[in-house]
This record gives sequence, C-alpha cells and structure tokens, in this order.
Amino acid sequence: MTLAEFEDLIERLGEDLATWPSEQAAKALELLEVSPEARAVRRKARALRRAFDAAPAPQASTALVDRILAQAAATPQADSPPRAAAPSQPARKPPRRALRQMPDVLALSFSPAWRLALAACFAGGLLISAHVGPEPVRVGLLEEPGSILDLR
Repeated sequence: MTLAEFEDLIERLGEDLATWPSEQAAKALELLEVSPEARAVRRKARALRRAFDAAPAPQASTALVDRILAQAAATPQADSPPRAAAPSQPARKPPRRALRQMPDVLALSFSPAWRLALAACFAGGLLISAHVGPEPVRVGLLEEPGSILDLR
C-alpha cells in the first residue's frame, strides 16, 4: 500500500483500522510499521476525530425550530392520506341519483361500434398470421452433424 492510498482510506474509512476491511487493514498496519509519514497521517486523523467529538453539537434557535414546524404543518404532503373530516361534519355518501347518472364504463367500452372494430382487428390479425406465419422447420436440417440437436 502506498502513502497516497493510505491517506485516501483514512479520509474515507476513518483512522480506526478495526472498522476497515481486513485485507486493507493488514496492508495499512504493514505500512504503519515502516512509514513515519503514515503514522503522522494517522495521528492527525485521530486528533481531528477527537476535536470533532469534543465540540458541542450545533443547536438551532427556538425561533428557527418554530418557523420550520409551522411551515411543515401548513404544507400539504403529496404522499400523505387525505385528512379525515372534522367530527362536526360526518362523511357524506353521494346521492343515489348521482350514482344512477354516472355513465357505465363497460357499456361505453363495448358499444356496437367498438365491438365491430375489435372484430375487424381480430379477423385482420388472423389473416395476416395465416399468410406471414413462420417458415416450417425441416427436422432433417437440425439432425445434421454439428447442429444443436446432434446427439452423437
């Protein structure tokens, strides 16, 4: 392992070699035994980790938290289910008259004009497949030496 590879791994995986993949950790330990530069890189990484651990976590102000929560409550979520009706307003069913006036989707999709069009498409498909069907396969060709069905 080179010093550049070691520095890259320290930046990506951290200074604790126990968290590294075993093969890379073994190579890093070998490098640490012979390279004072690698030991210095690891010392700096440890010092940086300790400084981050000792620093207090940033805290948002109460005004900022209140503003974010108010905005989140006011924004409708696209993937959330619709809100339930208030208890003072019971959910209403559509009147029967409205249900009777709704068009029957199946009746529209299978009206006589559509039935005729579907029958014409079916008949045309049969005619085309009868004339353009696949070529018949001659079994003798597949049994020749070197073909896929040659079992000799």
